[in-house]
Amino acid sequence: MAVPILAWVGLREESSWRYFVLFCSIPCILSTILSIAWVPESPRWLMTQGKHEQALVILRKAATTNGLNAMEVFPEGTILVDSQSYDDEIHSITALLSPEWRTMTLMLWATWTGLAFLYWGTIQMVTIIFFDTNSSNKSSGHVIDFDYGAIFASSCAEILGQTCVICLIHRSQRTHITSIMYLMGGIFVFVLCWAVAERDVPRQTLVVLSFLARGFAMGASSMTWVITAELLPTQIRATGHSTANGVARLGGAVSPFLVNPSVDFRLIGTVMGCVSLVTSIVAWNLPETSGQTMGTAGKKQGFLDDDRPVLESEII
Repeated sequence: MAVPILAWVGLREESSWRYFVLFCSIPCILSTILSIAWVPESPRWLMTQGKHEQALVILRKAATTNGLNAMEVFPEGTILVDSQSYDDEIHSITALLSPEWRTMTLMLWATWTGLAFLYWGTIQMVTIIFFDTNSSNKSSGHVIDFDYGAIFASSCAEILGQTCVICLIHRSQRTHITSIMYLMGGIFVFVLCWAVAERDVPRQTLVVLSFLARGFAMGASSMTWVITAELLPTQIRATGHSTANGVARLGGAVSPFLVNPSVDFRLIGTVMGCVSLVTSIVAWNLPETSGQTMGTAGKKQGFLDDDRPVLESEII
């Protein structure tokens, strides 16, 4: 949401893109400083470094944050024990493609690729649509101008997407909610592209369609982040989640080759609609995580081929 505002402030004169990049770096720098100051270290990592007392302090703070009596949950004399005896053997990237994890990994990679393609493709499409062709500044050849108000209005849909996730995540099956959001996002971006191709659709209608497309895309991506962490057991969670995120960059890198002004808008909408449908189907068939212990959903629903029990870090 901040980007259209920063662009409106920064993109005002020749070479002003440098100011825009500078402005965009400020939130990144601030978040880095605040993260170092406020975000607690991983108790699991602290345990691997032999810093059990520091891990216990963080866990007690977490208990307090969740409305519990920290000293009842973790009384004096508590000893933290990591039950995973073979963690080092299976946390590598190659383990993700071993028979026991392969199906889950490939489904997550497909979902994340569709996530990035649809999310960034939708944002690029909105930017193309609201390029200000009537701008008087554009004639100088120095300034690229956009309808910043329309772009900002559509970006506010991210609040809607996040709010829907917060309200729905505990009320229904998460994989099904994710699937529906992918499908709805694809439908609205499809309608948006075809509406633009008609050339006589009111601008307000385009703003509403952009808002809905971005809202569902944001909701689907947020839910995907949650269920990915819940699907993967502790021994491969960090590796599996980061690898899926890395594979998603492929979808994000491919989207500009489709979503650009030289391509017919109907073709863009059709392809993005098809990608959303495929992503929706894959997400629908992921193991359901609601009400399951983290990392056990795949095992319980037959997605893991290995007979070995799925281990989970336990605090004793």
